[in-house]
Amino acid sequence: MTTITTAGLSTVARNGLRRGAVETRIMLTTPGDLVMALGSLAIMVSVLLAAGGGTFAGSDLDLGSMNFPSVLGATLVTGTVPMIAGKLAWSKASGELLRAKAIPRGLGSFLIGHTISVAVFSLFTVVGMVLAGLAFFDGLVLSWTRLGLLAAVTAAAMAALLPLGAVLGGLLSNPRHVGLVQLPLTVLIGISGIFYPLAAYPAWLQSTAELFPVYWIGLGMRAAMLPEGMAAVELGGEWRLGQVFLVLGLWIAATLLLAVPLLKRMARKESGSALKD
Repeated sequence: MTTITTAGLSTVARNGLRRGAVETRIMLTTPGDLVMALGSLAIMVSVLLAAGGGTFAGSDLDLGSMNFPSVLGATLVTGTVPMIAGKLAWSKASGELLRAKAIPRGLGSFLIGHTISVAVFSLFTVVGMVLAGLAFFDGLVLSWTRLGLLAAVTAAAMAALLPLGAVLGGLLSNPRHVGLVQLPLTVLIGISGIFYPLAAYPAWLQSTAELFPVYWIGLGMRAAMLPEGMAAVELGGEWRLGQVFLVLGLWIAATLLLAVPLLKRMARKESGSALKD
């Protein structure tokens, strides 16, 4: 029994990795996808440069450097969640999900493949933005230790965001409804201290923002890239890294528990008529 289970898991992982590699290669060699990623990166950096002429109140840190880590976190959120949600919604509408479920252990490979392709594409965007940040924003502080922290925050963020996107994608009835995912994300970004310290917000907004991963991702990014003294403008006057990873860990556990059963139920509901299209 154990041998069969181990062999089955090995097959799922191997097929998922192969599928993920193919999807990643397609995404990274499709001109439209590359233009979208590089164009978004250029727009973000340009806006931060345009806004970086002044300094943040009570410090000599320019506004561009101050906002860069938060915008990096927001970009990771808005790139990862809608992308995986859109992929799954499209897969459901096109019958791809149903075909995957018809193959032994196909659903697991299907999920692994989509997860890998979106994760690699998101990581490509993050690395591009970090390189641009180092080139254009002198106020960022990045040592090897801080790069390790940045990598850890990014990994935890993606581990929380990918299953969250899968859950939301499983709830969408049509890939055209991905905008319904973007709207609440935009609201969360607006109240999560991305563009202005959360400490300046009303207490009820602070409490609301702390329930969701967006605030904690931004906080972790700021802890990794800003001077230590900037922790003074955060809630409690510190980076609260322990809480960053605790909250993201809770979101990882919750979304993983929801994602697979939801997608299995979604696949069961699909009619065989999708296979005829």
